[in-house]
Amino acid sequence: MKHQRIFNNFQYLSVTGLALNYPNNSMAAKYLRWTIKTSAGKVFGPYTKTIIFSLIQKGALAGTEQMAEYPGGEYVSISQSAEFYDQFLEAWESEIEPLSEERKVEELDRATQIDLESEEKKFGGDDPLTQVRISKKKIKEASKKSVEVEIDPSDESLDDVELENPDQRNYKDTQEGSSSFDPGINHEDAQSISFIDDVSLRANTNTWTNEEDSKYGKAVKEGSFNPGGEHESFSKQQMREKTQSGAAKPKKKEYVRIDDRTKKSKTYADPKFKILVVFIAVIFAALLYDDHPAEKIRNAQKVQFKPIVLSKKIEKLSRKKWLAIKTDALKLMQQDTFSNYNEAMNLLVSSINKHGPDVESIGLLCTCYHEIWPYSEQNVKDLSAMSKATQLVSGRNIAGIATANCRSVQFLLAGNPKAAEQVLNSSLEQYPNVATFYDLKAHIMMIEGKKDLASAFWRKAVDLWPQWKKPHFWVANNQKSNGQYEDAQASYQLLFNQGDFHRLAAIEFAETEVFQNGDLSYAEELINQASNEKTLLPRKWRSKSFYVLSVIAASKGERDQAIVYAKRSYELDTKNNVARVYLTQLAGREVLSSLFRTERELVENGDLFFGQKNFVAAQAEFKAAFELNNENVRAGIKAAESLWNLNQGDEAIRWLGLVLQKNPKSVDAMLVLGEYLIERFRFTEAINHLKKAKSLAKNDYRVIRSYAHYEFKRMNLPAAKDYSEKAIRVYDSDIQSHIILSESLLLLGATDQAYKTIARAVSLEPLNVEAQATYAKVLASFQGATTGEKYILNLINTYPSIMEYRVALAKIYLMDNQIEKAKGVLIPITQVRSDYKPAFMNLAEAYYQEERATEALEAYLNAASLDPTDAEPLVRVGLIYQATNKAFEAITQYERAIKINSNYPRLYYYLGTAYLEAKRPKEALAQAMIERRNNPLIADSYLLAGDAYRDLGNYNKAIEEYRSAIQKRPQSAEIYVKLAICYRLIGNLDVAETMLATATAKQSGYAEIYRETGEILEKRNQNFEAVEAYRRYLGLKPNAKDADMVRRRIQQLE
Repeated sequence: MKHQRIFNNFQYLSVTGLALNYPNNSMAAKYLRWTIKTSAGKVFGPYTKTIIFSLIQKGALAGTEQMAEYPGGEYVSISQSAEFYDQFLEAWESEIEPLSEERKVEELDRATQIDLESEEKKFGGDDPLTQVRISKKKIKEASKKSVEVEIDPSDESLDDVELENPDQRNYKDTQEGSSSFDPGINHEDAQSISFIDDVSLRANTNTWTNEEDSKYGKAVKEGSFNPGGEHESFSKQQMREKTQSGAAKPKKKEYVRIDDRTKKSKTYADPKFKILVVFIAVIFAALLYDDHPAEKIRNAQKVQFKPIVLSKKIEKLSRKKWLAIKTDALKLMQQDTFSNYNEAMNLLVSSINKHGPDVESIGLLCTCYHEIWPYSEQNVKDLSAMSKATQLVSGRNIAGIATANCRSVQFLLAGNPKAAEQVLNSSLEQYPNVATFYDLKAHIMMIEGKKDLASAFWRKAVDLWPQWKKPHFWVANNQKSNGQYEDAQASYQLLFNQGDFHRLAAIEFAETEVFQNGDLSYAEELINQASNEKTLLPRKWRSKSFYVLSVIAASKGERDQAIVYAKRSYELDTKNNVARVYLTQLAGREVLSSLFRTERELVENGDLFFGQKNFVAAQAEFKAAFELNNENVRAGIKAAESLWNLNQGDEAIRWLGLVLQKNPKSVDAMLVLGEYLIERFRFTEAINHLKKAKSLAKNDYRVIRSYAHYEFKRMNLPAAKDYSEKAIRVYDSDIQSHIILSESLLLLGATDQAYKTIARAVSLEPLNVEAQATYAKVLASFQGATTGEKYILNLINTYPSIMEYRVALAKIYLMDNQIEKAKGVLIPITQVRSDYKPAFMNLAEAYYQEERATEALEAYLNAASLDPTDAEPLVRVGLIYQATNKAFEAITQYERAIKINSNYPRLYYYLGTAYLEAKRPKEALAQAMIERRNNPLIADSYLLAGDAYRDLGNYNKAIEEYRSAIQKRPQSAEIYVKLAICYRLIGNLDVAETMLATATAKQSGYAEIYRETGEILEKRNQNFEAVEAYRRYLGLKPNAKDADMVRRRIQQLE
């Protein structure tokens, strides 16, 4: 590990306030942690090297165990590890007596809770955990002093600062309620250590030079900033002076210390520790979704994400220089403006490209991408740059905060807040004290319309990070919406009177002034200060500023100007219903039809509706955006995804075709279209699109994964396995590739490998529903249905509203022939969710297994009505009709299915067999030829043609077809029996018997062998032997369709 991983230590640092760094790889390796797996399969740990040495010396480890680096390492024999080989040799030479199994377990359990400081003394190691305990007290004492420091990254003393290597830390030990680090530390007290006074956040800038300049500045210096709480109000005159003159500007490179005595004291409040805490505290400060305080470009040229393109010749940097780069980036980012984010992006990308990937820098870059997204082209190039950053950080630190950050941002930029929420939920389980995760959760809750929950998350963010302005702003907004105007205004006042003028707070304050205090003059001053035409603002607040100006103009009797402002307000944000109502009051409803909706607004609305699963509204918004700008590939793809979710598969495919007509080199559109075509079994069209995508992006893991999906759907399992493994090698965090690989391995019979693969997918994304459902299925195959049942029931109890888990449970029951239990799960789903197709499909399967054809037909037809573009329910209906000797009804359903999807596998074969049963062999032969054109390498069409020729009396032609079928399916006993029948019918009994002997050798339990044997023996007048053959046939197939006829034949022969 060549770069220090600040992101991964955020959880730990936020509790202890201390950062430890291993200056080189050898020291980092020295403090790795390992889990131990006993021969009984039990897992203990993780343990430090020191503890493992102790366990070896005590005889608790005998060398037969396995070990793995924590987290995520592969298990290997512990005695073969270079780290511990000498220790085992020493133990064996000393003839240390191994402990009993019971004692071993006790010792391993005890070692997990062992006092690391005492172990340090006992074995002479220098595990940093013991240093942390000693240091906590010093940090806590130092943090109580009123200290303000200026951090200079060039300070050589920073070389002494040690950052903890993230791969050694047991992250769960740092969660609230854990005491494995230090039972004596109160976590609430420790939390207050993590953000020492806000002055340290300024890192070389924003240092207040005059304590009387601002009460906010004083509050910050004293660590007492608390918007919404106890406060002294500014007079409006003071506020006017403040907003007119601008915030107090800091002197460059001026160091301010409240207590100069701290210069002489060396505590852990030293700046070298503060800057590291600052990195972590600010890294995520800009992570927002949609409406946020970052300024957005208006009427300006859009920008492009600057992608990571690593130099062929990497110039390695020292830790100190990387620290300086990240400090500069953070100073830019904390200003929360587009220009600063753009400059930070350029700084980070150029540094990464030149000096190699640095985990924390990539994490910061993802934040920049997220903030620049509203100003960007929002095209494939931008999304590709985002994807590259996520892949890089995932490959270096799969479980860290930087990776969670990048993955969450990537999902949000792709318009998938649900997936982002899954990542955040999983991350919060591991890192429960990350304020920005709660902020992101709050924004997702706003998208879902859950304002109360959003407010709760923002308040949590305030509790965790009091100095961060953003959650205070949103809490103030909540206070305002709840009628707590004085508290809200006090918070706004503090926010826009700090160093950088907070324009959004000023606009909100001005609106409150107009409607609560009636001070129109001062409100207008604030609006003009915050929202002139040259100022960059988010659309929502630009709209609000025009709305306030409209109300002020109307109050002055300037109706025409008020209408102009009101129009502008509503055009900027058509979701602003207040502006809409006010505009119609001023100018009438007819004015609305003349207003213009922008492409960006349509996409934002579409994303909002999509997140709320209102796919009807979403597809309309996305379509309108694409029609405004045919180069907006993302809008076109999202329109198709909305249609697909509405079970309008053909329309979704058609729409993607339109997108590709306008954007013929869009790999994203090709891949989505390819996936949809694969799901519809339109393999020829799908592979054409995949080949085009491959020619444009050969090594893109998504392209390789689509090939894996293509082969899996065609049941070419070895190829599916190979492609999914290749995709994982390119990007080892791709969940879908893991799922395809696990499913392929399971069907190939490699259950153990399937289990390991899907277990890793679940560890990567614990809240991925498809991964969890697949895990339960594989678990049921690997360890039994009861184990799978218990696992999925736990998920259902935790997430009762997720229907996919209930269907997964029903599938486990069906696999285990527990039909009643399966129905007990599925029937309630169909009653509650009458639009949930998977429940009806699986319920139909349950009824079919019970041989309840009527109920199975009803369930399949319900599924067909829910998705008229899917042929599968109709095919299943046709098969049930055939099984119940209703050939004509089956033909009708198959013909309906062909009209929907003529590429459905074996559909023409099924139709041909129905024609045979209906005594229409000529039509059956025609269907066989169509099936052969579609699938020339499969035996089905040759078997069907042979059957048709046999029914037509052309036995020689039938024999020819059957022999062709044998070449495609040489192990089939059925084909040899069919050949025997034809040879018997042309009078060649000897060859017929030879065919039956071959069939018996291949599958002696195949009943039709003995049916045909009886026929041949009858021909030879060997009635006794014929009767025995017929009886064996009935014994193997007592419910055969011709069972009654065979019994009558036996009576005649006897």
